[in-house]
Amino acid sequence: MSLRFLTDADFESLLEKAGFSAFKGGMKIAVAVSGGADSLALTLLLNAYVKKYNGNLVALTVDHGLRPESSQEAQDLHNTLKNLDISHHILTWEGDKPTSALQEKARNKRYELLGAWCQQQGYPFLFLGHHQGDQSETYCMRLRRHSGLLGLACMRPLSKTQHVTLVRPFLTLPKEVLKETGGHFQVPWVEDPSNQNTNFERVFWRQTLGEQVFNLEHFQTLRQAYDQWINRYLKAYGTLSPLGYVCLCKHSFLMLPDSFQEILLSYLLRAYGIGKYPLTSQSLSNLMNKIREPHFSAITA
Repeated sequence: MSLRFLTDADFESLLEKAGFSAFKGGMKIAVAVSGGADSLALTLLLNAYVKKYNGNLVALTVDHGLRPESSQEAQDLHNTLKNLDISHHILTWEGDKPTSALQEKARNKRYELLGAWCQQQGYPFLFLGHHQGDQSETYCMRLRRHSGLLGLACMRPLSKTQHVTLVRPFLTLPKEVLKETGGHFQVPWVEDPSNQNTNFERVFWRQTLGEQVFNLEHFQTLRQAYDQWINRYLKAYGTLSPLGYVCLCKHSFLMLPDSFQEILLSYLLRAYGIGKYPLTSQSLSNLMNKIREPHFSAITA
């Protein structure tokens, strides 16, 4: 796609490629909007999209309360979206704030607040404005932490959590296209000053990479192949309980190659556990060593 703003037709094409093609009239969609160029462009495109298909859109902003001006910025964004006839709610992070790993904990809290609101209000889809640059930064962060091949496939355009389906239609787009789109709508956006703080790992990679991006297609193709294998294996050898657990035959499980055992277990822990991210390679290896013991009974991860 050439460097230009996104049209409504471009956006519908991106949604279809992301796997979001089953829109029905009256569908309820939430979008996380920080006020930055990427999330604001997504909100404006979604607004036109849901009106075309007679849907319902709500924009959600999380005020972490980490900067003195954040509350006023959230209110300014509320007023902007209100003038555009877009429903908007501000979700506030109450209580004491952490003093270490601030960006990671703030991100986790943001997902927690967004997911809880969507669940309580009956919004099954939450759209996020992550773009090509975010994907490359995630790749570098996971590579540094010795992520496995599947982890290096990074964010999915469509992924399900316990409470909501996350949709990221912009993962193949550079941020410049989103800025062009925001400029086309003539709606101002804000820049979070924390995005210049290289003490945060993601910001470090953002400034280090510049416009360089990584082609993750091979990792994503591999992940897709494993997804298909996992589905076939579980249909043949797994018993999925509506109570939220899975039973596997230990004999058939241990007959799998070691790498397949670990991939299957990692998948099930994410699908049925409470964590959003896969175990580290070391944690998964320790877990598998316990399971392979002759007298294994139970272990937590």
